[in-house]
Amino acid sequence: MFSQTIVKNLAGKKLQELAGKLGNLTPVMASISEDLLAYTEDNFRSEGKTLGKPWKELSKARIKQRGSAHPILQDQGILAKSIQNAHTSDTASVSTNMAYAAIHQFGGEIQVNRTITTRLRTKASGELMRQKSNANLAVFAKSSHKRFKESKTQTSYVMKMPERQYIGVNQENIRQMENNIKDWLIQ
Repeated sequence: MFSQTIVKNLAGKKLQELAGKLGNLTPVMASISEDLLAYTEDNFRSEGKTLGKPWKELSKARIKQRGSAHPILQDQGILAKSIQNAHTSDTASVSTNMAYAAIHQFGGEIQVNRTITTRLRTKASGELMRQKSNANLAVFAKSSHKRFKESKTQTSYVMKMPERQYIGVNQENIRQMENNIKDWLIQ
């Protein structure tokens, strides 16, 4: 009891300030949420390398479709731009409201179901119109054509999405946040 009294008497003012600061962590949580947002932006720029998990390269078909292999996950930048930080008096976070965000963060399988509609031109008699260069091939009909036969085909397949973690922190990030907290407590 005696040592506690001495400590209380020697550091009473500092302890009261510390207790006051600990009662309201909003400023430090705001700082941490800004840090988390910056780390997430770094993860997008480095394509996962800052987390120690470089993202899997895009498939050749996807590269051909996009015209380039990089940046991964930023075809139009919508996901990266949707990341927001938030804080309360005892939490700090980053999040996104994009429906497809989780499949990129964690990976997984997507069941794709499609209906393919084929429209072929017909003659007035209802017979399929044939290509002039090859009588075995039919002529496709535009939506503006009046005479056509339409068929619908259902198809489905599973698309496997690799994990491409973009929200997360590494050990260096954690050390930086711990140092920021220590600095805040010392003030």
